[in-house]
Amino acid sequence: MPVNQHVGAGTPDVGTDSAEGAVLFYEVHFFARRSLWHMIFGGVFERFPDLKFVMTEEGLSWTSAELGRLDHYYANVIRYPTLDQSRFGLDAMRKLSMRPSDYFRRNCYIGASSLAPSEVGARDVLGVDRIMWGADYPHPEGTYPYTREALRATFATVPQAECCALLGENAAKVYGFDLDLLQPIANRIGPSRAELCVPLARYPDESLLPIYMGPLHPDPGSFTGFTGHVQVL
Repeated sequence: MPVNQHVGAGTPDVGTDSAEGAVLFYEVHFFARRSLWHMIFGGVFERFPDLKFVMTEEGLSWTSAELGRLDHYYANVIRYPTLDQSRFGLDAMRKLSMRPSDYFRRNCYIGASSLAPSEVGARDVLGVDRIMWGADYPHPEGTYPYTREALRATFATVPQAECCALLGENAAKVYGFDLDLLQPIANRIGPSRAELCVPLARYPDESLLPIYMGPLHPDPGSFTGFTGHVQVL
């Protein structure tokens, strides 16, 4: 069964002070992301191995570093039960049959809405089958009405098979969509692979894509962890 979580989940009541609002906006991704380790250490994925947990509009590349930290913490607790940190989590972690990153790669998916050019390289670390692109329509931080330009910005150099997975096939597997039934619609509205292969020279002048998707040409082979909220122009 797929369970979806959107950014904003788990946020505390910070009151109405402007500074508190600024802090909440800055931390909003953290409060959503912490659900991941709550569910791992709480044994949710251990008890429900077929559960599909989808984290939407929370960024993508953060998962790589976070999974590394989770695995490091887990390994220390299991291997060295006399450590101070082990006193707090040993009983819970002994009930887990896998590393945190293994639960992620079995149970978790990222609703990458909208996937920035600086983050698409993270697919090689996280696994192409874990990621589902999204337009975030109709929010202003979404790609509409410049979705084709946004897709070209992110996917122009991504192999066709991976594009098919990221833009549709993964979602069909997670949610049980009938691809044969949807194919005529896809043929009609596109975009075609020929369109996606054309690199975008610049973002449309009147669009918000530079703000919410970050640099159009990030350093090759790297991903920055850009979350889609702040970009200095």
